Parts: sequence; structure tokens; C-alpha cells
Amino acid sequence: MTVARGPAHRGGMPPGRSSLIRRPFTDSNLFADAPMMQPPDPALAVELALSFSRHLARSMAARPQLRDPLLAGVAAPLDGPALARLLDAGSLDENTLKPALRRLRQLVIAHVAVRDLAGLADLAEVTETMTLLAERSLAAAVAVQRAALVARHGEPLGADGRPQEFIVVAMGKLGGRELNVSSDIDLIFVYPEDGHSAGPRSIDNFEFFTRLGRKLIESLAEITADGLVFRVDMRLRPNGDSGPLVASFDMLEHYFIAQGREWERYAWIKARVVCGDRVRELEAISRPFVFRKYLDYGAFNAMRDLHAQIRREVARRDMADNVKLGPGGIREIEFIAQVFRVDDIPPARLAVPPLTTVTTDQRAVAAYLAATVVAAVAGRPGPTAAMAARPSSPALATATPPAPPPTWPACAPRDATSRCPQASAAASTPWCRG
Repeated sequence: MTVARGPAHRGGMPPGRSSLIRRPFTDSNLFADAPMMQPPDPALAVELALSFSRHLARSMAARPQLRDPLLAGVAAPLDGPALARLLDAGSLDENTLKPALRRLRQLVIAHVAVRDLAGLADLAEVTETMTLLAERSLAAAVAVQRAALVARHGEPLGADGRPQEFIVVAMGKLGGRELNVSSDIDLIFVYPEDGHSAGPRSIDNFEFFTRLGRKLIESLAEITADGLVFRVDMRLRPNGDSGPLVASFDMLEHYFIAQGREWERYAWIKARVVCGDRVRELEAISRPFVFRKYLDYGAFNAMRDLHAQIRREVARRDMADNVKLGPGGIREIEFIAQVFRVDDIPPARLAVPPLTTVTTDQRAVAAYLAATVVAAVAGRPGPTAAMAARPSSPALATATPPAPPPTWPACAPRDATSRCPQASAAASTPWCRG
């Protein structure tokens, strides 16, 4: 949603509206704050956004009821309390849940689109609003569907008679609070311990939470006449698609010890609990798996293996210009940040956050360090000077840039039958550009 507005966009701009548009990103203003419409004119902002987005125009034409709440609220960002008021989760039941969640998404998407296209919102606001929408939707769906199952089967209890929680762990972009408007959500479902429900139609806890998980996915991902809320991806759970939909604490711990793979360590760096309160117990299981007591050189080799595998796949599919998977793309930046985090390498020595929080400062420092290293490797000017001049976060003002990467041996010229002498089939040096 938040993209550079080039000449093609400005060509269709209504006369006299140029002051409402943020200037396109260039090397000189990449880290500078963009000018915003001051003060915001809701009607003008909506009209401007409609002229830029055919999707928004079609959505508003099909749902004219969106216009009044949009005009009433577009001058300010949507925060958690505002979303709670719009959803009114306390009045929802199994029959009204799906339509209510989809109507909320329609309004939030329209709100985000107008504020973004009119220059009222920066990227951080867009991703935070979409993250809050996902969190509120998950919380409402879990509450409604759990209540329905409890009414049929009774409260799920542990061996000591303690009620058992359904814990939703957000991974990927949702875990990092960086959802965009087209993102799916990566989830893992966990519950504390096995047992049985306390009702006359008792079932074991595994079956109870499996049914709850399926109902939750259906509530968000089923396509109805009103669309969907979010696509749900469960492939990051233990054993992926071949594994059970839910896992108890004991199942999860055993999996980490016996079968946990290196890439899962990297994935769990972004893990964040969005539903459930027994977070400390889950942290005690996941943290030793992700953050080892001693420096783990095996993590570097595994990262190189995975990086080489992706590079080969990118080359095979001719995706060198792919912004996510291509050289210097989003995935490679994530790799660098993950190396800093998974082995706590200076200067990225940050306190490990609890599973319920991801702070803006930590995300900013990680992005800053990764961008600096990528720029140094590519031989391009990095963000250091611009960010030092105008730090967007207090943490950036004190962050120490990493030392330049070592000078790797030059690669021999390549032809159709040769390969870089510094690479092997099993692992290639990420910095090698041969």
C-alpha cells in the first residue's frame, strides 16, 4: 500500500492537489520524514484517494455505507480502542462473528488506503493498523468460538483441575507487527497440558483445541459474500502441514529438542503471543531453543545452506529482480538481522524481548544494522549518515554501526560450466558475488 508515487500517479492527480502528496522516495530523503497534509480535510482526502485507487473506488461504490464512518474517522489513525468500539466484540455470537469481522476489515482497509494515499499516514501507521486489526479479529474469534465449544463440551481442564487456555502465537509479519494490507497471517496454536473438558459431552483437550483452531481459521479465512478477514498460514507449526493443528507445551518442547530445525529457530525469533496469558511457561520452552547458551556456529552454516538454496531457486526461476527473494532483497536483509539476533552478536546486543512484545526501537535498530551491512557488501553508500542526521528512533541515535564485512577472496570469472571457487554445493558464502 505504501509505495513511491511516481510520475504515473501524479499524472492523474486532480488540479491543485500536489501539496497533499508525499514526495517520492529518493536516496536523499529515504530516511527523512515526509510532509503530511496539515490540517487534514476528510472529504478532500477521500476524494484524492478514490482518484488514485480503482480498488478503493469499487469498494466504496459497492459499500456506500462505508463513506460516513470513513469521513468521521479518517483524520486520525485507528488504534486499539477505536477498533474495539467498531467491532463491539461483546455482542458477537457464532452467527454474527464472520459478517462483523469482514465489515470491520472493509472499513479498516478503506481507512488505511485513504490516509496512506492522501499522505496522512506513514508506513509504520499502515503496518501497525493492520497488525491491530489482526489482533482484534483473532481475540474476538477465539472468544466467540471458545464460548460455543464450552457450551457444548464444558471447560477444558488440566490434571489439577485448572482451566486450560488456547494460546495463539503470531509468527512472521504479524509477530513482528509489520503486516501490510495483502499479508496473510502465520500462526501456531498451543495449549498448556492434556486433560478433558468438564461437560456432559466431554472430549479430551487435544480434540477441544483442535476444533477451536479449525473454527478460528474458518472465522478469518473463509470467503463469504463479504470477502475474508485474513488468509491463515499454519505451515510454521511443528511438522508443518503433516503435523497436528495444535500442540501442548510438552509436545512442543519435545519437538524442539528432538526435531527442531535451524530455520525454525530463525522463525521463532519473531514469535509473539497474541492470545493467551500463560506466556512465561511458553517462553521457558521456546527461548532455550532459539537463543543458545553458547555461540552456535552451526547456525551460521545452516543459514548459509538456506541462503544458497534460495539463491539457486531464484536463479532457476529467473527471479533476480524479485524484491523479496532476489539478491539484496527482503529475505537477505532478514537473514542478516536474524544472524545478529539468534546468536546475539555485537553490536546488535539487545535484550531479548518477551513473547508478548516487539518494540519499535528494536525493529528500527535491526533494520538500521541490516541496511548498513547490505550497503557495505554491495559497495553502496549506507544509511548511516542520513540516519545519524535525522534518527527516526531514539535508539538509532546511540546505535553503533557494524564493522565493515571482511574482504572475501575474489571469485574467478564464471562461464557456463564453472562455479565460484568460494562456494560449495552445501554452503556458499552469503557475501560472495561471483
